[in-house]
Parts: sequence; structure tokens; C-alpha cells
Amino acid sequence: MNAANRFLIWGTMPLGAAAGGLLADRLGLHDTVVVCALAAPACALPVLLSPVRKVRTMPQPTAPAATAPSAEPPSTGSQPQVADPVGEAAR
Repeated sequence: MNAANRFLIWGTMPLGAAAGGLLADRLGLHDTVVVCALAAPACALPVLLSPVRKVRTMPQPTAPAATAPSAEPPSTGSQPQVADPVGEAAR
């Protein structure tokens, strides 16, 4: 998940820099800053217009009946013995 976020954020920075440079070349630096300052709040529009605004509590996941946990504790059975990596002498 962290890699996907980094790819989306850091990967689009060169595109924004190029677009800003082209805009500054065509309009001038002052006008570009004004356009970007007015356009920046538009980034919040997808969230503001989505159903996310109406969510007040976290929805509970629904578990299918086939994967519901059983009331019976897991069997302990015979567990394989694992060698102690530190050894008894260290204790």
C-alpha cells in the first residue's frame, strides 16, 4: 500500500511541474500562481461530492456463514518440538 501511495504522489509530481512550467510560460508567473490558487480547492470536490461525506460511523463487515468462527477452541494436538536457538546453558 505504501508503494502505491508513493507511486501516485511522487510519480505525478513531474507532470505537475511540467504543467506549471508550461502555464507559467504561456500566462506569466503571477497569473499562473493565481490560477493554481483558485484551482487548488477543486482537488477536494471528488470527496465533497461523494457518499463519503454522509458516513458517520464505520460500517461493520458482514461475515459469510461458511467462514464464521466456530465456538470450539482449536485442538492443541501434538506440537512438534523446536530446538531452542539460545540453548539451556544461557538461562
